Amino acid sequence: MNNPLKPEWANGRLHMEDVSAKPSSLHQARAVARVFIPEEARYAVFREGQLKDDVRVTAKIAAIQAAKNTHDLIPLHPKGELNYVEIDFNVLDGRVLIEAAVKAVTRQSLAMEALTAVNVAALTIVDFCREFKGVAIQESRILFPENRDTDIKITTHVMVGVLVISERILAGLGDDNAGRLLQEGFRSHGFTVNHYSVIANDPDKLAEKVQAWLEQDVELIITLGGNGVGRKDITINTLEPFFDFRLEGVEQSLLNRAQIVYDGFVTQRIAVGKIGKSFIVSLPLDEPLAREALALLAPNINALFEI
Repeated sequence: MNNPLKPEWANGRLHMEDVSAKPSSLHQARAVARVFIPEEARYAVFREGQLKDDVRVTAKIAAIQAAKNTHDLIPLHPKGELNYVEIDFNVLDGRVLIEAAVKAVTRQSLAMEALTAVNVAALTIVDFCREFKGVAIQESRILFPENRDTDIKITTHVMVGVLVISERILAGLGDDNAGRLLQEGFRSHGFTVNHYSVIANDPDKLAEKVQAWLEQDVELIITLGGNGVGRKDITINTLEPFFDFRLEGVEQSLLNRAQIVYDGFVTQRIAVGKIGKSFIVSLPLDEPLAREALALLAPNINALFEI
């Protein structure tokens, strides 16, 4: 029996939407996209806090051309003539906010034209910075029309950094199996993992590295190591004073996993806190616990950024 809730294309019967019976009227749509430019790449596209003229003009032309040719880029999208396309750029805190407005007397919605415009403008800016790591399109979405049946929104996954605190691994005397597991695990879930370092048990180096990653908008920083009660276990004592607050519920969930790994007797400490817009998860350097933490965090971490 056919499922009445499935659209026809779900059964392989693709077709263009027939808009021939609809009357032509004025349609409008607006969309926005947001591009993050890391500190080291900003000189390539910014001058005096704004987009360089050549970058802005190139991205604007690319966006207008893309909007006019949306039907060539998206299969089955009806061809239509746009009467107006405008692209605006604003720069704030290393992010470029792109807004597109499109208008036409037509029979169809123009949401896809507006969304195509901002995404191609964003890709053009990214292309100017292609030699640098960390450049990312963080979001693109429809602003208008607001009365759509479905919300069209494209959002990149959280940017993750894995920081290992271990003099032994730093000296090449051990393998970082836990750190590698977390990197591969988060990538397999679609997250961006472009930040990874191994440092010594040094409070100053730890604070300096975390600060640098925060400035690069790493949204989830996972530290491994230095979580015991010995003299060299400096991680939590170093980071906790910078927390805006701790997330005791997440900490308890991780401790529950740790009890399973350590047969109920946990001597290592675990901390989860928020600094600005980023979350810090501080774990012991332990491969089995890293595996348990990945299983807990990967499916749920996006919920923290929706609060």
